[in-house]
Amino acid sequence: MKTTTNGEKRIRVAIYGGAYDPVTLDHMRLAAQIIRSDDVDEVWLTPCGPRPDKKLKTATHDRWAMCHVAVNSFFPPELPIKVCAVDVHRENAMFTYDLLRKLSQDYRGTHEFSFVIGSDWLQPGTDIRTWESQDGITGHKLVEEFDFIVLRRPGYDIQGELTQFGPRFKWLNVDSGYELIEGNGSSTAVRNRLKTTKDVYSVAGLVPSGVLGYIRRENLYVNDDDDSDLL
Repeated sequence: MKTTTNGEKRIRVAIYGGAYDPVTLDHMRLAAQIIRSDDVDEVWLTPCGPRPDKKLKTATHDRWAMCHVAVNSFFPPELPIKVCAVDVHRENAMFTYDLLRKLSQDYRGTHEFSFVIGSDWLQPGTDIRTWESQDGITGHKLVEEFDFIVLRRPGYDIQGELTQFGPRFKWLNVDSGYELIEGNGSSTAVRNRLKTTKDVYSVAGLVPSGVLGYIRRENLYVNDDDDSDLL
């Protein structure tokens, strides 16, 4: 917990956003490692709302429910890993800057928010400073006002220092004695296997068992006729 200059204590929350279409065991493993960071008190999985730039395979409420099932079945209740519903009932997903500002306003004085990204977001040709919000291009404000926790992604090394991307970027550092286990958390691989095999149990061991049961019960992904994932 962070103590401010005037003595106030604030809970440090890492927003681990994504489509979670579906949530995978790699997502759970990464959340478990984020919570071991010295810079984090809680981790909030935050499934995004509908995105105009990306066709999601399942409804927001299904992805939100799968995240809840995954967290509740994978982690003990004492571990401060939660699911955030800030984007669930919206017509379109919030921009990152708008989302973090809303959470900061909703939890003013009690919580402080950082945003988790992978090193694949910091490759040549990408620039978070160009990201938009409802007020236009505000990426420069985003990197100045909020901390970013960067996960090392296999195959996506960073040349130079993280400070080139913004003043508040830092690598995820887990507690001493722990080694970061890398993974890509690929929902796409899970969807592709379900689509090609038509067998829900083909992804056993890739998603939490409760999520597997949810996919089976709701008949998700196996009857998808969209070939875009396979390209």
